Amino acid sequence: MLLSALLFLTSDFCDAGARLYAERNWIAAQSPLWQCVEAGAANRDRAWELTQTYRQLRNHAEGLARAYSAIERQPRSVDLLYVAAFLEFRSGKHKDSINLLGRAFKLNNFDWRVHHLFALNYVVLDIREGARHELEIALKLQPDAAELHYHLARLEFIENRFHESIAASERALKLSPDDARVYDNLGLCWEALGDAARAEVNFQKAIEINRKHGAEDVWPLLNYAAFLTKSSQPEASLQVLDEALRLFPNSAKAYYHQGRAWRRLGEVDNAIASLKRASELDPSDADVQYVLGALLLRRGDHAESRAAMERFKKLREVPVKVRTHGDVF
Repeated sequence: MLLSALLFLTSDFCDAGARLYAERNWIAAQSPLWQCVEAGAANRDRAWELTQTYRQLRNHAEGLARAYSAIERQPRSVDLLYVAAFLEFRSGKHKDSINLLGRAFKLNNFDWRVHHLFALNYVVLDIREGARHELEIALKLQPDAAELHYHLARLEFIENRFHESIAASERALKLSPDDARVYDNLGLCWEALGDAARAEVNFQKAIEINRKHGAEDVWPLLNYAAFLTKSSQPEASLQVLDEALRLFPNSAKAYYHQGRAWRRLGEVDNAIASLKRASELDPSDADVQYVLGALLLRRGDHAESRAAMERFKKLREVPVKVRTHGDVF
């Protein structure tokens, strides 16, 4: 009788979490999804949905505390190990993420989520052959997962295989037609292939979808703004960046692109001000230091220019990590 009641409650939590997730109510979905996963969800999708709420809300530290506490009670739960590994990945702790995935893999080496997350860690660590291998395994295990086709598209893009990236993006859209990230990636691909018209359509579609859903993803705005600046439309780029900065006032990349747009318009002082703000927000971005140094030299600020170029030289020696999406990868 007690077991039946527990199973009934677990089913309620799982159904409620799945429904709230489908409604994009990330905050409300987290609690029932946690209760579902901790109780032993029958469906692997519930743990995956739980991780996606953290991708949206970014309350990773809170999630990790709960995950590790639950793992102490249930050390052989693949779901809990996967959730903790995902949160460590999103926190930039790739070694810890991979260690947790190794534990999950020993318990179930046919779990597509585990192979997928191995791949994401390998991409960021620039182990691309390993990333492709893990994505291929994940796709064999779960061929209808739009997320896998999207991440394959991202991997193809960063390897400059633009036609292959477009094909993977189109497969993702057949499975999930309303994913702004996929349209953003298509915009980048068509831009790289020199098709400005198709690039613009896809960037605008990505932004339109995010506006419709109130999604907090700055990258479609940044990528479209960069495209407009390169397309000799810096005024339009500044308008897009104004929207980005209203939504994400501490986006270093938004200030960087704003600086480039001002530079294109010949507004050196405004460009320098934007780039200095970008440098304050993200002192590790070598591109910012290079453009800032060049503009300071043009303005005659030789000492400041030399300092910026010295920072650029030091930063250039540090390997650049691939950003996670809606970060971007």
